[in-house]
Amino acid sequence: MSLPSPSARQAGVIWLALSGLAIGVLVLLVVTLIWGLGIVVRILSPVLWPLAVAGVLAYLLDPVVDFFERRGMSRPRAIVGVFALALLLVGLAFGTIDTQLVT
Repeated sequence: MSLPSPSARQAGVIWLALSGLAIGVLVLLVVTLIWGLGIVVRILSPVLWPLAVAGVLAYLLDPVVDFFERRGMSRPRAIVGVFALALLLVGLAFGTIDTQLVT
């Protein structure tokens, strides 16, 4: 038993329906993926925030290390110098805030 071939109009409707179904499935997959990634990010946020802050700090402080390196310091010594300078600035900031809070 052989079925007759669909007419051109019927074939167009069939392909339109299949295309719509495929687009709907793709949209559903994308929405599900974004929703799932949101859950993963929410669960891992206590780990991701410090990593993001560390990445931004490393990106911002690399030119300072390169500056010290161009001035003749070795890279490890320049890195230690930048860390010491950063700790000194943070300590000064906290010391200034602490004295203002106490008085």
